[in-house]
Amino acid sequence: PVGAGGTPSNGNTSVSGRVELAAGLKDKTLPDDTVFIFARAVGDDNAPASRMPLAVRRAQVKDLPLNFVLDDSMAMTPQSKISGAKQLRIEARISRSGNAIAAAGDIAGQSKTIKPGASKLNISLDHVVP
Repeated sequence: PVGAGGTPSNGNTSVSGRVELAAGLKDKTLPDDTVFIFARAVGDDNAPASRMPLAVRRAQVKDLPLNFVLDDSMAMTPQSKISGAKQLRIEARISRSGNAIAAAGDIAGQSKTIKPGASKLNISLDHVVP
């Protein structure tokens, strides 16, 4: 099948799981800090295929732990969707500034490389961005 924009579709249009904040980092956050959860396509070398995420969800620290679903309806562009990716990685980050671009002091975590359609992922926000 072919997805929007002529991108081959694998039929799997979503990924899902849970994001949690590591206990040792709770004191470095505020309840209203922004949490970004995003899917990023990765290449065969396991490096990001693009800086632009495939899908993004926004929440707040007070929502953690949070069950999430990212799907094609959350695509940043019609040409780049979860269903068009061969493999991807789910990343989560707490941003005190609310800015989507990573900055020193943000708290982050990520999944291993997965295939579209993966579920029951567990992502721990467990390290501070240098």
